[in-house]
Amino acid sequence: MTLIGNVLRFVFGGGIFAWLLWMLSGVLLAMTIVGMPFAVAAFRIAGFAAFPFGRQLIDARNIGRSRSPALQPH
Repeated sequence: MTLIGNVLRFVFGGGIFAWLLWMLSGVLLAMTIVGMPFAVAAFRIAGFAAFPFGRQLIDARNIGRSRSPALQPH
């Protein structure tokens, strides 16, 4: 069922445009050293934008890993 939902979302629901824009953003961000961490995040978001069904975001702290120092609140 998730395959059907993902295909319909990608083709008819604008998933291809969301994926394309996030990928383009990731490539542009990857051109700078400062933008590299944001580029990695943009590529991950692109995967979720293209095929959202059957995936789940999990906080790293829930699986025993620490978050990136740049993402921790001050």
